[in-house]
Amino acid sequence: MHGSLRQWRRAATVLLAVGRAHPGPSPAAAAEDYEILMLQRTQSSGFLPGAHVFPGGVLDTSDSSTDWLQVFKPYHGPPGFGLTSFGRPRESYPEVPFESQTQSHSLIPEDVAHRICAIRETFEESGVLLLHPAGAETLHLPRAFVLPDDLASWRTRVREDPRQFLQLCQRLGCMPNIWALQEWSNWLTPFVKKGGRRYDTKFYICCLQEKPQTFLDMIEAIKCEWLTPTEAIKKFEDEEILLVPPQFYEIRRLTQFAFLSDLHKFCLDRISEGCERWLPITLLTLDGIIQLLPEEEVILLMRTNISTYALTSHLSCLLQKSAISVTSLPPDFHPSLSTSSWR
Repeated sequence: MHGSLRQWRRAATVLLAVGRAHPGPSPAAAAEDYEILMLQRTQSSGFLPGAHVFPGGVLDTSDSSTDWLQVFKPYHGPPGFGLTSFGRPRESYPEVPFESQTQSHSLIPEDVAHRICAIRETFEESGVLLLHPAGAETLHLPRAFVLPDDLASWRTRVREDPRQFLQLCQRLGCMPNIWALQEWSNWLTPFVKKGGRRYDTKFYICCLQEKPQTFLDMIEAIKCEWLTPTEAIKKFEDEEILLVPPQFYEIRRLTQFAFLSDLHKFCLDRISEGCERWLPITLLTLDGIIQLLPEEEVILLMRTNISTYALTSHLSCLLQKSAISVTSLPPDFHPSLSTSSWR
């Protein structure tokens, strides 16, 4: 059955949040006291060209290599690697067809492999290195690891061969700081067009003590911006940046937290709850698309014997009667909105 389906690829991304420096005369004007890291993808990118995204990428088989056991030993190891979330029931993660991206029979749990992937990709794309020196004190809010100048070439080596990330950690005597990453959400790319890329992406959040220095690779990303959540939403609404539905939705979630300390506490308090895996439903409208999420009331219509055409027509009539379009929907409308599709 799976032979005719476009399989999802496992991926991981990180929302890096740091305290705002308040360089201007009126720091109180900002809605939040922290900023998040956004990278603008190149126009030649095969996925989401030109969009502003969080650093991240797809899993590599090296992320689940059993050689990582030696890196984490003797401080942490199987089965839980010191993660509070390990062993949580996974009822909210139904089986979906995946491309093979992990080593079979690996002792590295999937959650650990995802975190290693997120940290590796963040280093490749932004130069931010989330490592924890072996035996070092665990901080309430971690700091990014500063890579010595004589090791700067390692970033290129890791980008060209992900297996080199493990070698880098061994050389530095550090472990990927998987404990600094907290589960935030999980998105499946919906079907938009035949042959389109589809990912099962885990979103993690990492609250840092201070803003790390970033270094663009100019290969996957051409611009780096630290923005408050409200600033990012404003830039999107003013069409200064492009946000696809998951990024838009997750940034809107962040606007509920005015203080970095509250955001960090929330992430720690909800560890035991885990995350649901969401697959948005794409509906075309007169001037764009609407991404409907699982709890949307309109999805109840899909449980009846109504055709796709009839459902789309029904929604179009509702929008026309109320003089509402995608671009004029109120800001508190729940679905993730975008006038561009996931490519």
